[in-house]
Amino acid sequence: MPGESALIYRSKIDLLYPLLALAMFLQGFLMLWVYDPFMPPLHNYAGGLFVGLGILATFSMLTTTYKITGSELIVYFSMIPRRIPLKGIERVADKRGFAVRLGYSRDAVEIKYRTGRTIGSVVISPKDKDTFMWDLTKAMSDLEMPNGGVDAGTGNRHRPRRHRT
Repeated sequence: MPGESALIYRSKIDLLYPLLALAMFLQGFLMLWVYDPFMPPLHNYAGGLFVGLGILATFSMLTTTYKITGSELIVYFSMIPRRIPLKGIERVADKRGFAVRLGYSRDAVEIKYRTGRTIGSVVISPKDKDTFMWDLTKAMSDLEMPNGGVDAGTGNRHRPRRHRT
């Protein structure tokens, strides 16, 4: 909405992920640079693919951000936005370890949400996780919810619960 203030958070990046991107780039560069007459021509295509994947991974790491507006959480991963309505967030939990996620840190936040009949989950890793959690909870509590935030069918509150896993 125009004139709406937004809170923007950068993604936290562990050292492992840039090293993996660098390894992909260097592997591809070596495949392109080193000439081996016994290798098939497909070798050059694979090298170009590794270089491209290394560049794409680096670009993704540098452009991943999270934005909290008055009505939704927007996750930008490589400039592709994923919009999550704040009213649809059902659970917010700490997540640790390696997994496929829209963040580049082993210390992350998992957000489970529902939009209509669709149930989704996103794992993100903001740099300042505690401030992000505080601002997300505050933004959700500022929403006007019918029945005082209680779902008439289940009796559950529509507020994020922070769980440690």
